[in-house]
Amino acid sequence: MDLLTYKKTKCLDFTEEYEIRLFNIFMTLNKNYGATYMSYTFDKANTVRYSFRSDSSWASVYHNEKIAGKPIIESCPLDIISREKKSMFIIWDLYCHESQPKTYREIMGMREDVGLSHGLTLSTYFGDHHDAIAIATDEKKNDLATNILLSDNGLSLKNSLLECRKELFEAFKNNITLV
Repeated sequence: MDLLTYKKTKCLDFTEEYEIRLFNIFMTLNKNYGATYMSYTFDKANTVRYSFRSDSSWASVYHNEKIAGKPIIESCPLDIISREKKSMFIIWDLYCHESQPKTYREIMGMREDVGLSHGLTLSTYFGDHHDAIAIATDEKKNDLATNILLSDNGLSLKNSLLECRKELFEAFKNNITLV
């Protein structure tokens, strides 16, 4: 497993203008699939991470809470696996299973406590950069990850990730500050 070379302990926020663009992408995923949560993270050249989360409750927990004495951002199974230097889909339900370490199950349980279930993350690498889009639902009966993978083999999530990236590069091109 080839991990990123920097240790991240904090995600920076995007500007309000860029977050509005990301929120519009989230609303499309909500309309098409019932996603009630979306996050988009961008690791710029392995030096700094920017993050958007549509749910402020989870963002607060993720950034401020600790589990087993470590910040959640350092122990999160989804974040750990997405740092492998390859592009992949990550189905959240796999990390809730009793075969997973207790810390992973606790973090995934914290997600469920704020209404984030059956999530799916698409993690990709391009050049020196890494980005990921994650979606989830608060409906226990909506198996969001399976529905998206079965309906179009994840193409809708891939397109949403590319749209986030396109908006990001547009901001870079126009010298818009991200934070």
